[in-house]
Amino acid sequence: MDLFRDLTKPRERPTVILFARGEVSLTTLHLEAEDIPFAHLELDYFGQQEAVLFIERKLASLFADQYPNSADAPYRRNPEPFAKACEKVFSLISQCLGKNTEDPWSDSEARRFLGYAPVLEAVSSFLVTENYHILKKELEDRFGSIAADEGTSIWLLLTTIIDDLLNREQRKAVEQLEEKFGTLRGVEWIDFFTPEEQLLRIARKVLKYSFNLSALGSVPVSHRTGVERTLDGWFTRHPFLDEDTIKFSNKVFEEYFQAKMITEGPEDERKKVRQRLASDDYLPNHLFGHFLMLFSESAGKSVIPAEDIGHLYDSIAAQENKETEIGLEIIENEDGEGNYAEGTITVISSANNRQEYDFRIDIAQGAITFSRRLGNARIAVRGGIALGENEKSFRVGPFVEIECSEIAFLCDELIVLTDTKEDQEGDVIILVQKCKHPENLRLRKFGDGQLGIWWNGEISYPWSGYELEVNAASEVESEIDEAFRQMCKILRVFASRKYGTLSKYKKHIWKIVRSSQVGKRVLQRMVNEGILRKDASHYHLNADKFATFGLDRNRIKSRRITPEVKKFLKDCLGN
Repeated sequence: MDLFRDLTKPRERPTVILFARGEVSLTTLHLEAEDIPFAHLELDYFGQQEAVLFIERKLASLFADQYPNSADAPYRRNPEPFAKACEKVFSLISQCLGKNTEDPWSDSEARRFLGYAPVLEAVSSFLVTENYHILKKELEDRFGSIAADEGTSIWLLLTTIIDDLLNREQRKAVEQLEEKFGTLRGVEWIDFFTPEEQLLRIARKVLKYSFNLSALGSVPVSHRTGVERTLDGWFTRHPFLDEDTIKFSNKVFEEYFQAKMITEGPEDERKKVRQRLASDDYLPNHLFGHFLMLFSESAGKSVIPAEDIGHLYDSIAAQENKETEIGLEIIENEDGEGNYAEGTITVISSANNRQEYDFRIDIAQGAITFSRRLGNARIAVRGGIALGENEKSFRVGPFVEIECSEIAFLCDELIVLTDTKEDQEGDVIILVQKCKHPENLRLRKFGDGQLGIWWNGEISYPWSGYELEVNAASEVESEIDEAFRQMCKILRVFASRKYGTLSKYKKHIWKIVRSSQVGKRVLQRMVNEGILRKDASHYHLNADKFATFGLDRNRIKSRRITPEVKKFLKDCLGN
């Protein structure tokens, strides 16, 4: 208060410069109350020009030993190729963030990441080279483009930058420990503040997760408190979090942390992350899904636990808008080798850019679970499906077909959408052997499309009026029934009104039948009879031939066989 009284005296120029963080608002209130003139300045994230200047100064340090005169360094000798390499890195990062790649700095969210000093330090490491022409080409070749069908490698750029950032934080912390405590018998400072430990400390702060620092056990008892306080002090300035808060400094770090923890963290921590992802306070973001697939890779393919499929779907579906459609297909492996299903998420933009993300689902531990919503999806598995969470609404549709052994509705309210914005019918069809749901489940249907359900047993409230007519297995020979099931799985791909065209990629059709010998025979017979025609990349449906079977969309979806189809399948199977 003495300071404030002194400041009330007239003065010609600023006499005090105050640096503050959280407490600055209180200081401002005091200054306003005392009617003391002041200027309030805030530190902002770097813009593009400032970011490049920051990188140049960092490179001057990195090249110092090799080029004592910074004017001789490659980035100074070749300013134009260096600038283009910088622009390429910024553009690739912007693609990952889902922002404008032409001018990434115009978006405030992108700038929070691109213009963040710790990120720019990590970016600088990409730019240590003798030839920036070659570097730009290498960046394009290594990380590809998100618009390409196989452009998932671009996410390696983002994770590499973040991994480098975490390693830098460890090096700085270790240097401080070495400087403060020197050499201690039996203590390896390199074991402290590892990237894994940093993430666990974040979990302790954000998720209230308790953990013991194992490396601390090697420190003499007399020094343990000091070491722990030093690390705690260093952690308060961790770049992942706004200082002294549990708020992440940007969305990139938040989604990286959650994906890392859900794939590599302790089981208790994974549960807490899943609860966070399903909470109403959390807003899904596409970054989580891409990090999750990358961190879950095994033998070149992402393997996702069944309980995390909904979180993956919510994440990628966060991109959905008027110009972008998201589709999901899950088909269970039927070859008896392993408990897994094959999944594909398709992202289609108005510019006809198409990205497909393939993954496997580990279904050994339980049902494939969706906690928020499900739309534009075809799922055919022998296992279970779980939709929703207690005391919440779940939205299903439009364009959803589910075929499984058991479905569980874990929500209190089910909202079924059967129309799209283009007024197309977006049917929701559910074929299961068994259904579980709360006694007081509220069902609300919107749209003129069909809600059709079938399962063994009595169908009562709230499903009355939506029952499908489906062939019982006893009405058709078991082998014929299996062949018709495979045929319907093939035809449903063409019959879907959302993505339904008369041509489909061969890999999508092959994925449906590849684990079923009966399915392969049916597919080959359909080709031989001219119902399907195949070329180098597609299968094409002959609509006139298809019409002779007497099938329509409803018969395909509810698997109601016709005499013409039964005869065709008997000939196919040699019966």
